[in-house]
Amino acid sequence: MARIVAAGLADKVSPAFGDRGPAAIAALIRRDLARASVRYLVAERDGVVVGTARIALRQEASTGGLAPVARAIGWPRATRGALVLGLLAHPRLADDEAYVEELAVSAAHRRHGIGRALLRECHVIARDAAKRRVTLWVSANNGPAVAMYRDDGYRITRRRRALRTWLLFGAPV
Repeated sequence: MARIVAAGLADKVSPAFGDRGPAAIAALIRRDLARASVRYLVAERDGVVVGTARIALRQEASTGGLAPVARAIGWPRATRGALVLGLLAHPRLADDEAYVEELAVSAAHRRHGIGRALLRECHVIARDAAKRRVTLWVSANNGPAVAMYRDDGYRITRRRRALRTWLLFGAPV
């Protein structure tokens, strides 16, 4: 799962964690599996994980969230990652909102409906949790994802335009 997320979200993960992205993401996944506020979805083909999604159902106070990442990749990189990804952090979730924090499909399995299936399952989870809306963030330079979200009824409600995000992520976000 971590390799798929690190590769699929390389435009975010690489500036944050460099070549230690998969290890950092694996630490975050292990931490989050015990949390009731998030759900992970996995898509498999022939017993191999080919896609994954993470949906947040409510905001939780962060308690030691950086420590597992620091144990995996060291404090300097973990701190840098937190600062970089903090630029993209979603503001507080509303009571009626679920937020798709990650959705990634391995390169060899893209354009086969796996991402759309994961997204639709996120909608089911959100509905079952009494959430009226599902939100997400996508880089403007990720054309296939932008098109999929648009086709699924999403609309752009906000753009982040700042020199620091352009310098770190190389695209308008």
